Amino acid sequence: MRAITAEAVRELHELEANNGTLTPQAVVQRAKNKASALHDLFSWDDKEAARLRRLDEARTIIMSVRVQLETRPDQPPVRVRAFVSLADDRLTGGGYRSIQVVMSNPTQRAQLLRTAIQEFGALKKKYESLSELAQVYEALELISVGDLAKTG
Repeated sequence: MRAITAEAVRELHELEANNGTLTPQAVVQRAKNKASALHDLFSWDDKEAARLRRLDEARTIIMSVRVQLETRPDQPPVRVRAFVSLADDRLTGGGYRSIQVVMSNPTQRAQLLRTAIQEFGALKKKYESLSELAQVYEALELISVGDLAKTG
């Protein structure tokens, strides 16, 4: 993705102010204008845009598959995504692995745990203005420090 300029952000705010909300349809409509700072953020070649859209659809399909996974012998199985993306794989072009394979491999399981903790951190940043979640953040911090120390 190309860098989003301050001018493009200004246009997004303008669209929201004019319409009450910011919708993807309004952004695409504005971006059609070649003078818009949003224009260059899109792929206007229909063949390329279709290819990119199909890749997004493939990701959606992969992420929608669920399986039952036993997490602990004393607990009932939970439904989870059948395939997960590990950080190391994303560095080398991406891809997904079976959750059963990842959970049974200590190195991959540790990678998945680190990713989960990083994603919780991102959620914390996103919602840190909600003081009602302060206890959740504190609990996550305890888990993060302890579990990351164990996995190296």
